[in-house]
Amino acid sequence: MSMSNFTVAQKVVTRTLLFLLFCYALACTTPNTTPLAEQKAASSIQLDSLLVLDLSEDMSRLSTQEDEIVLLVYLSQNGVIRDSWQSPLYTFTLRHNKHALSHRFQALQAADRLSFFLIELDEEQFSPDVLERCAAAVKAPHFPHQFDPPRLDSLIGDDDLLGMRSITPQTQVGSQIIRFKGRQLFDAFEYQLHLRAFD
Repeated sequence: MSMSNFTVAQKVVTRTLLFLLFCYALACTTPNTTPLAEQKAASSIQLDSLLVLDLSEDMSRLSTQEDEIVLLVYLSQNGVIRDSWQSPLYTFTLRHNKHALSHRFQALQAADRLSFFLIELDEEQFSPDVLERCAAAVKAPHFPHQFDPPRLDSLIGDDDLLGMRSITPQTQVGSQIIRFKGRQLFDAFEYQLHLRAFD
């Protein structure tokens, strides 16, 4: 073998060894990943607290600087209400901006849906008509995809619908925050519903 052929062969062997060494190093540094487990449906959901970040009655000095709030929750499946819960009447102010909740929905099924209606009362008494109107909205075909907030707000009289949120048990297990944010009569508001989902 001539010297030139020997040099060429030596270069090929060297490059091959370097390539194999590079592949080995790459294999050692690549993280060993496993497929993500399928997300399980929550078997129960605990309502923990309701917090206000911005009152709906604080735009001017003439405002009351407090909100009277009721939270309505409906557990439904395919338009049939399986369970419901109504909070007490909570008064929120700048100083008293959080109320603890203590209700838990259990034995949830994959096809269930939890729907939350946040209502601000303008009257001293909570009208049963509000319960009926919200329940009818949950039972309506294609809820919540074709839910019409302005229409429901107009149907519940002087009380105000600050928002509706809807979740299914196919939710992330652990602590969650559901936000109700918008404007009511030109006054911005923001509420947070804190809950926990358990598998």
